[in-house]
Amino acid sequence: MSSTIARLNLSSESPVFSINLDSGIPLKDQRLKIYEIALLDLTTTYNWLNISVEQDNNTLRYSLSSTYYTITIPDGLYSMNSLNSYLYYAFKADGTLFTDSLGNLVSPITFNIRASDALIQMNIIDNAYTVDFSIATGTIEIAIFLGFDTIEYTTISAPELFTALYQTDQSNGQSSCFIQCDLVGNSYDNSRSSNTIYSFSPKVAPFQIINETPNNPIYLPIYKDYINNMKISILGTDYLPIKSGTNKWYLTFHIREVNKI
Repeated sequence: MSSTIARLNLSSESPVFSINLDSGIPLKDQRLKIYEIALLDLTTTYNWLNISVEQDNNTLRYSLSSTYYTITIPDGLYSMNSLNSYLYYAFKADGTLFTDSLGNLVSPITFNIRASDALIQMNIIDNAYTVDFSIATGTIEIAIFLGFDTIEYTTISAPELFTALYQTDQSNGQSSCFIQCDLVGNSYDNSRSSNTIYSFSPKVAPFQIINETPNNPIYLPIYKDYINNMKISILGTDYLPIKSGTNKWYLTFHIREVNKI
């Protein structure tokens, strides 16, 4: 038999935050009762960032006929298609689009994911263009994000297709979300002790509303005997705080007591 001790409705613009409870919650008679907490509801917008100023992976340097240009990519959640779409307009603004044999203006540099092994491929359409991922240019982070070597890529016989050296996480550590609460300590992530109270992977398209409402909330024991504050951390697959744009998190927690006998 269980009974409700508290229902906490929290909101924050930060993925890591602490709250102080105006009236503390005493957890009495722990010899006879178990106190537990679960996440009942989470709502936010799926605009987690895989390219951003914060991650330092938002610049692409390239050249046309030995003149170098740097594209600054706005913070966002990018697929290869959406990255190519932004790059097209950046090349257009630089006046560096390539004129193909039909007279069409096309992007000189594009990216795609090879279906057979999920490696990213970079197509450079003409010998006059290069892509400079070298360390000295400060574009190493986007090279790592895409899986390429930190060198300047030049063509011998364009168009030329370059394949990444290794597979990368295109979500940049943002493919799953782990909700951690410092009131608990008896859960496990990948067989290691954790204070994760709930985890999920987004099932909606980018920039849509995420609403997670577990059908069967998972209750975990609280290890404190008095609650006057709590810390919530919302982490990505890399166990770092989720990187999001202008975003707000809404969470509802339920604390209950359960008789041991």
